Amino acid sequence: MHLEQSQQNEELSDALHDTTIVQQLAPQWRCRVLIVDDDDIIRAYLSAVLKKASYDVQVAASAEEALRILDTSQFQIVVTDWQMPGMDGLELCRKVRLKQVDGYVYVMMLTVRESKQDMLVSMAAGADDYIVKGS
Repeated sequence: MHLEQSQQNEELSDALHDTTIVQQLAPQWRCRVLIVDDDDIIRAYLSAVLKKASYDVQVAASAEEALRILDTSQFQIVVTDWQMPGMDGLELCRKVRLKQVDGYVYVMMLTVRESKQDMLVSMAAGADDYIVKGS
Protein backbone atom coordinates (compact mmCIF):
# COMPACT_ATOMS: atom_id res chain seq x y z
CA MET A 1 0.00 0.00 0.00
CA HIS A 2 2.88 2.37 0.77
CA LEU A 3 4.31 1.78 -2.74
CA GLU A 4 0.89 2.45 -4.30
CA GLN A 5 0.53 5.72 -2.32
CA SER A 6 4.03 6.79 -3.34
CA GLN A 7 3.24 6.11 -7.00
CA GLN A 8 -0.01 8.13 -6.77
CA ASN A 9 1.86 11.04 -5.17
CA GLU A 10 4.45 10.94 -7.93
CA GLU A 11 1.76 10.91 -10.64
CA LEU A 12 0.00 13.84 -8.94
CA SER A 13 3.28 15.74 -8.75
CA ASP A 14 3.92 15.11 -12.46
CA ALA A 15 0.39 16.24 -13.34
CA LEU A 16 0.76 19.43 -11.30
CA HIS A 17 4.10 20.12 -12.92
CA ASP A 18 2.58 19.68 -16.39
CA THR A 19 -0.34 21.97 -15.52
CA THR A 20 2.04 24.62 -14.23
CA ILE A 21 4.01 24.51 -17.46
CA VAL A 22 0.85 24.78 -19.55
CA GLN A 23 -0.37 27.74 -17.49
CA GLN A 24 2.97 29.47 -17.94
CA LEU A 25 2.99 28.92 -21.68
CA ALA A 26 -0.65 29.74 -22.43
CA PRO A 27 -1.61 33.42 -22.31
CA GLN A 28 -4.44 34.15 -19.93
CA TRP A 29 -7.63 34.55 -21.94
CA ARG A 30 -10.20 37.13 -20.91
CA CYS A 31 -13.61 37.61 -22.43
CA ARG A 32 -13.79 40.88 -24.39
CA VAL A 33 -16.89 43.05 -23.98
CA LEU A 34 -17.85 46.12 -25.99
CA ILE A 35 -20.27 48.46 -24.20
CA VAL A 36 -22.23 50.79 -26.49
CA ASP A 37 -24.27 53.55 -24.84
CA ASP A 38 -24.59 57.28 -25.41
CA ASP A 39 -24.87 57.86 -21.64
CA ASP A 40 -21.44 58.49 -20.06
CA ILE A 41 -22.61 57.32 -16.63
CA ILE A 42 -24.00 54.01 -17.92
CA ARG A 43 -20.80 53.34 -19.89
CA ALA A 44 -18.59 54.11 -16.89
CA TYR A 45 -20.71 52.05 -14.48
CA LEU A 46 -20.93 48.97 -16.71
CA SER A 47 -17.25 49.21 -17.56
CA ALA A 48 -16.26 49.36 -13.88
CA VAL A 49 -18.47 46.41 -12.93
CA LEU A 50 -17.26 44.23 -15.79
CA LYS A 51 -13.58 45.12 -15.28
CA LYS A 52 -13.93 44.21 -11.61
CA ALA A 53 -15.25 40.82 -12.79
CA SER A 54 -12.07 40.44 -14.91
CA TYR A 55 -13.60 41.15 -18.32
CA ASP A 56 -11.57 43.00 -20.93
CA VAL A 57 -13.82 46.01 -21.60
CA GLN A 58 -13.92 48.67 -24.28
CA VAL A 59 -16.60 51.36 -24.65
CA ALA A 60 -18.23 53.23 -27.51
CA ALA A 61 -20.48 56.30 -27.25
CA SER A 62 -22.41 55.49 -30.45
CA ALA A 63 -23.32 52.62 -32.73
CA GLU A 64 -21.17 54.15 -35.46
CA GLU A 65 -18.15 54.20 -33.15
CA ALA A 66 -18.90 50.60 -32.13
CA LEU A 67 -18.86 49.48 -35.77
CA ARG A 68 -15.47 51.15 -36.30
CA ILE A 69 -14.13 49.34 -33.24
CA LEU A 70 -15.63 46.05 -34.40
CA ASP A 71 -13.84 46.47 -37.74
CA THR A 72 -10.47 46.28 -35.99
CA SER A 73 -11.08 44.21 -32.84
CA GLN A 74 -12.91 41.06 -31.86
CA PHE A 75 -15.36 40.87 -28.97
CA GLN A 76 -17.28 37.93 -27.58
CA ILE A 77 -20.01 40.15 -26.10
CA VAL A 78 -21.59 43.43 -27.20
CA VAL A 79 -23.85 45.23 -24.72
CA THR A 80 -25.78 47.96 -26.51
CA ASP A 81 -28.38 50.52 -25.60
CA TRP A 82 -31.45 50.53 -27.83
CA GLN A 83 -32.14 54.25 -27.99
CA MET A 84 -29.16 56.29 -29.19
CA PRO A 85 -28.84 59.29 -31.52
CA GLY A 86 -28.09 58.36 -35.11
CA MET A 87 -28.00 54.59 -35.49
CA ASP A 88 -29.93 52.83 -32.73
CA GLY A 89 -29.10 49.55 -31.00
CA LEU A 90 -31.43 47.54 -33.23
CA GLU A 91 -29.59 48.63 -36.37
CA LEU A 92 -26.25 48.00 -34.67
CA CYS A 93 -27.42 44.51 -33.78
CA ARG A 94 -28.45 43.83 -37.39
CA LYS A 95 -25.08 45.06 -38.67
CA VAL A 96 -23.19 42.93 -36.14
CA ARG A 97 -25.09 39.88 -37.38
CA LEU A 98 -24.11 40.67 -40.98
CA LYS A 99 -20.38 41.04 -40.13
CA GLN A 100 -18.00 38.23 -40.98
CA VAL A 101 -16.25 37.51 -37.67
CA ASP A 102 -14.43 34.59 -36.12
CA GLY A 103 -16.66 32.99 -33.52
CA TYR A 104 -20.01 34.14 -32.26
CA VAL A 105 -20.75 37.62 -30.91
CA TYR A 106 -23.31 37.53 -28.09
CA VAL A 107 -25.41 40.71 -28.23
CA MET A 108 -27.24 42.03 -25.18
CA MET A 109 -29.81 44.78 -25.68
CA LEU A 110 -29.89 47.18 -22.72
CA THR A 111 -32.94 49.44 -22.67
CA VAL A 112 -35.65 51.21 -20.69
CA ARG A 113 -38.28 49.61 -22.94
CA GLU A 114 -40.21 47.01 -20.96
CA SER A 115 -42.88 45.58 -23.26
CA LYS A 116 -42.89 42.04 -24.58
CA GLN A 117 -43.32 43.47 -28.09
CA ASP A 118 -40.10 45.47 -27.71
CA MET A 119 -38.29 42.36 -26.51
CA LEU A 120 -39.51 40.42 -29.56
CA VAL A 121 -38.44 43.22 -31.91
CA SER A 122 -35.01 43.16 -30.29
CA MET A 123 -34.69 39.40 -30.69
CA ALA A 124 -35.84 39.64 -34.31
CA ALA A 125 -33.01 42.13 -34.91
CA GLY A 126 -30.56 39.49 -33.66
CA ALA A 127 -30.16 40.22 -29.94
CA ASP A 128 -29.43 37.21 -27.74
CA ASP A 129 -30.57 38.80 -24.51
CA TYR A 130 -32.73 41.70 -23.37
CA ILE A 131 -32.07 43.62 -20.17
CA VAL A 132 -34.30 46.40 -18.87
CA LYS A 133 -32.31 49.22 -17.26
CA GLY A 134 -33.09 49.66 -13.60
CA SER A 135 -34.64 46.25 -13.07
